[in-house]
Amino acid sequence: MIDLPDRHLAGSVRTPVGQVVVVAGPAGVSSIGFYDPPGCVPVDQRALQSVTDAVLDWFDDPTSLEGLPIDAPVSDFATAVRAALLEVPVGSTTTYGELARRLGRPTASRAVGRTVGANPVAIAIPCHRVVCSDGSPGGYAWGVERKLTLLHLEEHHRHRGGPS
Repeated sequence: MIDLPDRHLAGSVRTPVGQVVVVAGPAGVSSIGFYDPPGCVPVDQRALQSVTDAVLDWFDDPTSLEGLPIDAPVSDFATAVRAALLEVPVGSTTTYGELARRLGRPTASRAVGRTVGANPVAIAIPCHRVVCSDGSPGGYAWGVERKLTLLHLEEHHRHRGGPS
């Protein structure tokens, strides 16, 4: 169970792939992002301890953020894209085109790409699992090298028998 703060706060935690800054409030997490150097100073680290601990736990168990309440309002289309991203199993990838087809909008791969690229909640909404149709990693707001590292961590987790 993740405890949320009673007001909007920002906190940070050092992870194996860099500093992660989390913004959360009573309704859920509105942002998880990687920043080098740190993007903000925690207001009250203890109030966000449960959330930052869950983010850190993700690096050992990529399922640790399942069910994390998200409070980052988006359009209906973006909500559908987020839901489709959450269906991509840990350690697997999909393409922008495949996500568009799953949404019943086979010609919307560019719109899917823009939506994936604007994801404010890294790792919790696993946008790093989307690759180009040729298998190349494509872009990642937090850096392609970081995307490849996250995919490698998930693949390792899957092969050691973690849930997917």
